[in-house]
Amino acid sequence: MNPKIELFHGPNKFADSAGAVVEFEPPFNETLSADSIDKQCKKLDSHQGRSLWTGNQPENELSFVDLYTEIVSYFRQPVAVCDHKCISGYQIGNNQRAWIFLCHTHSNTANLILRSSMALTNEIFSLIVTGHPGINKLVPNPIANLQRQVANLHYSKTANILLTVALSRGIPTYPISLGGNIWQYGQGSLGRHYRSAADEFDSLTGDILCRNKVYSNELINRLGFPGVVHEVARNPDHAAKIAALIGYPVVTKPISAGMEKGITTSIDNPDELVAAFKLAASISPRGVIIEKYVKGTDHRLAVFGGELLWVMARYPARVIGDGVHSIATLIGQENLRRKGDIDKKAIMQDAAMDELLAKMGLSYDSVPAPGKAINLRSVANVSMGGTMEDVMPRIHPDNRYMALAIARAFRMNAIGIDFITEDISKSWRESSCAVIEVNQTPGVLCYIRAEKQLNRMFPSGNDGRIPTILLIEAPPESAKQVATLLQDANLCVGQATASQTFLGKHPRGKSSDTLNVRVNSLIFDPACEALVASASKEGIVQDGLPLDKFDFALIPGSLPSEIADFIRKHCSQADYLEHGQPLSESMQKTLNDLVLRYRSNLAGSPHSRFTSATSN
Repeated sequence: MNPKIELFHGPNKFADSAGAVVEFEPPFNETLSADSIDKQCKKLDSHQGRSLWTGNQPENELSFVDLYTEIVSYFRQPVAVCDHKCISGYQIGNNQRAWIFLCHTHSNTANLILRSSMALTNEIFSLIVTGHPGINKLVPNPIANLQRQVANLHYSKTANILLTVALSRGIPTYPISLGGNIWQYGQGSLGRHYRSAADEFDSLTGDILCRNKVYSNELINRLGFPGVVHEVARNPDHAAKIAALIGYPVVTKPISAGMEKGITTSIDNPDELVAAFKLAASISPRGVIIEKYVKGTDHRLAVFGGELLWVMARYPARVIGDGVHSIATLIGQENLRRKGDIDKKAIMQDAAMDELLAKMGLSYDSVPAPGKAINLRSVANVSMGGTMEDVMPRIHPDNRYMALAIARAFRMNAIGIDFITEDISKSWRESSCAVIEVNQTPGVLCYIRAEKQLNRMFPSGNDGRIPTILLIEAPPESAKQVATLLQDANLCVGQATASQTFLGKHPRGKSSDTLNVRVNSLIFDPACEALVASASKEGIVQDGLPLDKFDFALIPGSLPSEIADFIRKHCSQADYLEHGQPLSESMQKTLNDLVLRYRSNLAGSPHSRFTSATSN
């Protein structure tokens, strides 16, 4: 089967959102029970994880289209930003053709999910109905294999939370490089690039400093703030000499790895050091950092745009004894409490936990005394079951100033500073403490913190949208009138038709580009301050809208009512403009109001050095 897949950049004849549609002729007319499908899936893939059904297991039998829709929804979930469900239907006509619409904005991911899901659906039906495999040879464990492929295009958790908050505020988002986890929030001159929580205002030099723990520690010490005492060891013997010199306990770290990978803390003797060195060296072949252990609580100080937005005390995964239950039982109880809490990961038992408990003279069968806290990890990592507490109200002014100064010196707009101290309310000058790491992306693991970050880039009332005007069946003279009015307001105007693209006076694009592609080329350019798009009624019916919505639409009175209603639904304002008619005073006022809104949004946003690269 070779299904036809079409990508839409905005509302279209299938759905009110961007996405991809696949049209096909169902190869089977039979229906299957959910139980028979489950059994066949287990035969096909012994490594399948969660249930195939995105909701409750269906009670009724499923057609080919029903099962295909379920499988597409199953694989879509990890890369879904919004709650739009996959929808399906049938074309009206002589041929019994069906379609499935997948709400997704990235063509590579949509193609992967739609094509692979169809092959899997066909295989299940073939094996159950005919007893023979389908024409498409599947790889071993096809469900788990496709899950891994989709995971490679997965948004990070931070990106997913930020995208969801942006969606709730009406800020448009566009994938720049999904594999690189880079997105654009907003349009044209109001658009900003993000990679997770890092943004386009972060410097390359700062990024390099953050990625290397040796480089970053050198700068922290030169700034006059408390860094750590450490050296880089080439081999275990060298590590032992460094540890003896700086004194136990020590910490071993890779030079460049993040997410606490390869880190071992509170190493008390040479035997532990050998094993810890091997772990770090497996990630960091250029050498391993041997660092003097700093006692205290790990705090993440997050700075965005020169402002300290939050301070989180981070604790390792732990359980609190009650004098009755074993550590194993307490872990199980804690995991039950965390179920459904997106901010807390389950505590997983592994060899590292076994060793840590043994070091404390404990085992999973030990029963801690009432109120006794048992740390199950040596590092405070949320992804490993750690927890966080907001301590922003308690931070000492000196510690706040230190965080802001470090962000400035690293030339980073978004930065996460890991600061260990026993009391965050005491000045760094009056306590035993250290900045142990600086991170180029602070991590945004909840919606409240995501809102704080986006408010720095897009203040209240700023949705990141430039003025966008859509003309339907309008002559070139009308589009020129609109563009001229905007240009007279000193805006750099992008213009797109089905055959031409201009930014200011400069053409761009290929002859094969569609209107959707041409519009995207303009909103990706930070020099574009307004957009005028001209489309035919046939183009709108066939390809949908090139954006999720427009500010202002000018349509002819002769436009069929269903198309006119569709345009009005997805445009903030619409007015009639007949062939050869000049812009009325009310139309000009609407355009002037859009210019004023744009200037207000631009004034309230952090200034981008790229916006001034006007192309007029």
